Parts: sequence; C-alpha cells; structure tokens
Amino acid sequence: MTEKIPAIDIAPFLSGDAAGKIRVADAVKRACEEIGFLVISGHGVPRETTEAMFERGFAFFEQPVEEKGRWHPTGDAKQRGYHGMATRGLSATLGKDAPKDLRESLFLGPLDAHRAEYAHIPEAGTAYAP
Repeated sequence: MTEKIPAIDIAPFLSGDAAGKIRVADAVKRACEEIGFLVISGHGVPRETTEAMFERGFAFFEQPVEEKGRWHPTGDAKQRGYHGMATRGLSATLGKDAPKDLRESLFLGPLDAHRAEYAHIPEAGTAYAP
C-alpha cells in the first residue's frame, strides 16, 4: 500500500478564525494518527528562508560525527542540540524496551522568555544555547 504524505495549509489556523483552527487541527491530528508525517504550507516563512535552512541543515549533517557531537546537550536539560544515530528512541517514552531509532537529529529553537532565565546555570548545559 502506498500512502500519500498529506500537505496541510495552516493559514486558516493562523488567521484566528475558530472554524479554521478546528479544520487545521483535525487535519494535523488525522495525518499524525494515520500516516505519522505531514508537510505544512501557509506558514508565512519566506521560501528563501526555508531554502537557506535546508542548506545549512544538510551542511551540518554532512560534518564528521565528532564535529556534530560538539553540539550534544549536556546536563539535565537534554532536548535541544544534536543527538547522534541510535541514541534516542520513541519506545522509551511509551515505557517499552526496544532498539533505539535509526536517526540522528538536531533540535533548534528560539529561547523562550521563561527559559532564558535558566540558560546560565550549569545544569542547562548547551540546551539553551542560542
């Protein structure tokens, strides 16, 4: 069976219209439950920005493991940063013992105001690095 990855326009959600928010939320829920993956449009991010992001992302992952490893988060706050191949697994969040996922990942994002106050403490490690 061949599944088609759903493309969801999130502009109605961002417009503030209550009915649009519900339609988009339902479409995202359905895509996550049935396919496990989706593509979004209507987010308002300029094409040049997304293209630059992809270029930089590919360049990051093409580096040697040792170089990428410099961005591995430390301390108790272990979300943001680089996670190497087979170092994390969804099964652990479900309370199941299974092999780690065969993927590497880089978690990035802006510093939220409520998180910035923790950036200076040693336990935060690189998880709050800009």
